[in-house]
Amino acid sequence: MRETSNSFSKQNSQQPKQFRGGEKKVMKKRLLAFVLSFSLVMSLAVPAFAATPTDVAGVKEQSAIEELVALGIINGYTDGTFKPGNSITRAELAKIIVIATGSEQAATALQNVKSQFKDVKTNEWYTGYINVATGKGLLLGDKGTKNFRPNANIKFEEVAAIVVRALGYQDSNLTGSWPYNVTLKAEEVGVFKKVDLALGTAATRAVVAQQVSNALGTDLVQWIADAKVYSSTGKKLISRLGTTTEEVVTSAVLDDNGRLSLNGLSKTLAPNFIITGGVKLVDLLAHNVTVLSDTDGRIRAITDNQKENNVVTGKLNADFANAQQVEVKNGTAVTKYTTVASSVYYFNSDSVAGNDSNLKKDADVSVYLYDNTTANVTAGLVGKVRAVVVTNANGANKLLDSYIAATSTAKARILTQDNLSVSLNDSTSIVLNGEAKAATDLAKNDVLDIVYNKDRVAVKVIATRNVVEGKVTLVSSSVDGTFVYTIDGKTYASVKGANLTGSKEVTKDGTFKLFLNKDGKVAGAELLSGGSSDAKYGVILNAQNKVAPTGAFSDYKDVFKYYSIKDNKTAEVSLDEKTWYGGVTDTNVPQTTIRLGSDVAVPTGTTSFNNTAAAFVTWTLKNSDASINGIKEITPLTENWEVKEKKDTTLKVASSTSTITYDINANTVVLDATTYNKATAGDREVKTSTLASLAVGNKVTIIADGTSTFAKYVLITKKSATDAKETKYGLYVGAVKSGDDYSITINVKGTDETVALTGTEGAAIYNSIVTSVSAGNSTYNKDSRTLIEVKDSVIKDALGNPVAGNTGEPSTAYDTVNVYAATNALTAVNNSDSTVTVNGVVYYVNSTTAIYVYDEANDSLVTNGIFADVTAHLGEATNKYGIAIVGDSNYGNFQLAKAIVVVKKK
Repeated sequence: MRETSNSFSKQNSQQPKQFRGGEKKVMKKRLLAFVLSFSLVMSLAVPAFAATPTDVAGVKEQSAIEELVALGIINGYTDGTFKPGNSITRAELAKIIVIATGSEQAATALQNVKSQFKDVKTNEWYTGYINVATGKGLLLGDKGTKNFRPNANIKFEEVAAIVVRALGYQDSNLTGSWPYNVTLKAEEVGVFKKVDLALGTAATRAVVAQQVSNALGTDLVQWIADAKVYSSTGKKLISRLGTTTEEVVTSAVLDDNGRLSLNGLSKTLAPNFIITGGVKLVDLLAHNVTVLSDTDGRIRAITDNQKENNVVTGKLNADFANAQQVEVKNGTAVTKYTTVASSVYYFNSDSVAGNDSNLKKDADVSVYLYDNTTANVTAGLVGKVRAVVVTNANGANKLLDSYIAATSTAKARILTQDNLSVSLNDSTSIVLNGEAKAATDLAKNDVLDIVYNKDRVAVKVIATRNVVEGKVTLVSSSVDGTFVYTIDGKTYASVKGANLTGSKEVTKDGTFKLFLNKDGKVAGAELLSGGSSDAKYGVILNAQNKVAPTGAFSDYKDVFKYYSIKDNKTAEVSLDEKTWYGGVTDTNVPQTTIRLGSDVAVPTGTTSFNNTAAAFVTWTLKNSDASINGIKEITPLTENWEVKEKKDTTLKVASSTSTITYDINANTVVLDATTYNKATAGDREVKTSTLASLAVGNKVTIIADGTSTFAKYVLITKKSATDAKETKYGLYVGAVKSGDDYSITINVKGTDETVALTGTEGAAIYNSIVTSVSAGNSTYNKDSRTLIEVKDSVIKDALGNPVAGNTGEPSTAYDTVNVYAATNALTAVNNSDSTVTVNGVVYYVNSTTAIYVYDEANDSLVTNGIFADVTAHLGEATNKYGIAIVGDSNYGNFQLAKAIVVVKKK
């Protein structure tokens, strides 16, 4: 068994803060480990409205960088970059901390004032900032030298000390010696959130941005000398940036004019409006926030200022129904909170009335209580309910199918595998395994809990990516309709109501991927190889009536030669001699009827069967040992249905009278039964095949899963004239002539395969290769990594019909070789559709596409490349790489990319 789970240990900025016993001790231990090491040698949620420097997308500190750039605390470069990994100087940090503490005007006024430090020149860009920062005691110079070292890189612990001082702490009033006292305090107040401790190293621009961002939402303090303690001023550091007010967020979305609702009033936003702390607007619904406004009254930023002791979370213990109390359940404890006339209610971010039917038992709830302000004390509101926010995942345990990017006419959306489609906007909160992410980070088969509002806009998407892979050794069912699967001795219960039948059925002895939800329960599955359910299915190749008893037989038997789907081999089974019955028992009389059931003496039904062709069979099995003891159902193989269209998830077939579209996926079993009607029964055989082998024009017999449209088995009874023999794709290795026989060897996904060529065409192909090599061309040099397509072409006349004698059946060998050089470039990539565009042709890339990556500089070849290996070169200069690609045109609106070669040039 292989069990994989993308777990993220860093705190998710989109989640409510949690305080657990012992957490501070653990953080201090982590810090002290760094401190000891040092002494021996001496979020991500993209803010909805912020511009992103070109080189920070996806970096850990992205949110913090966007925040500080938007607030004007730190600047990017003129080329649009931020250079997050660059070091930062003492002068640069002086500017950042002076702006963050609201003293930029003072710095301007002091730019022409002579500094106390001999290495700080007057009227330099940094002069005023250093004068203010040192005057406030935020930065210090070198003792005894009267130098400031403005251009020296600043160290990690120096940044922490300066940020802590900006919050009001003084080194002399902190326990311990420097730098341990300031770094311990920084850890304690949250300055190191999302920061990897790196004492003794030069601080980077990204690390400085993260520490300052963390500090903006932290309380300012003052020293109480008599008590010798620090006390909160009740204000956040961000309040130093301008005019601030304390308000409540009363809507999780902006109105049609792009305005924000605070205290029930619509407020205009400044162009660079930012939500600090890396959270989404929906996460702040009903929260108290610090609001920073510009001189025109527009909102520059909001910062969470909700006190945790005024928030109660849990589940509703009873339907609310406009009751006078809200009952909140945590575990077995239930607490009641009194509502008042001014209490407000929300469901999935929509404002609702107190009697809304969605405010029901067991829904998740956050209750916000009135705090002890003077006004609330006077009004008698302290401790009573200010707001009730109820959320319920109305799309729970959904398997993601795809993310669809926004267009000029449509919003971005996600589509689940059961066809739930919800829109996304800038306020949608997306979390993957506890970490704030973007929609583009989600992947197919992620298990989603989707909270969406009345407009079908996703408020929150909580995704889990936890995959268990292995052989299922036991399947059991529970009285509530759920299943329990055992893999490698560990059990996994299914989600109640999960669709785990048909194409999703998990069967004993099969190898599966199980997709687990946040609670570790199975929400979906993908078959990797078949299990014991296949034991009851097969294909009868030949039947013999009333075989005389020999050996172990004690009675006459009907003997069936069949292909076993479970074992992928031909086998025989002997059944009651009346199983294949035509009303007579003479072995010389053709039999026409199969009696169904395990007791053919009292048959449950009959069906016609002619031994001139194979038939798909469903056996009846003994309960004791699962051995075959009868025939439950039989379906003769025919050429009545022809494939008309094949897509990634559907197969359209048509007969002379009707058309049916079946669902297909990785659980669909494809079998090659093209010899099903051979006159000699011994020549009939069945072989495993793949979905990729299904082509337009194939004749097929389809066995559906019950009454559903899911094609559980597809048996190819005749191949199309244009796809008579499966085309092969790979890298050229060599060609050989042996007498009158010719062959070519290609590397197919890391394995060399030798392919026989037909006589006349093979000679021409071989001679062409010899001529090319003799001329000094590199095409057929093994080290050239040339992409080769080897085909069995069908000869046609001028009207496009096969010539006489060419039936379109598989020939004895291949007759065509096409060569594709890695000289092309990518012109477009669509990650949502998994497509690339080369020379104007759009190719769909999926798991069947062979991707080869050759690095000329290192002379290294990867034969199992991935989609990202191809798309990484979009926009790169063509002298840096080349691409060869070959596709199959029978794939909907795209060509299915069969093989891709990427050559990274020296």
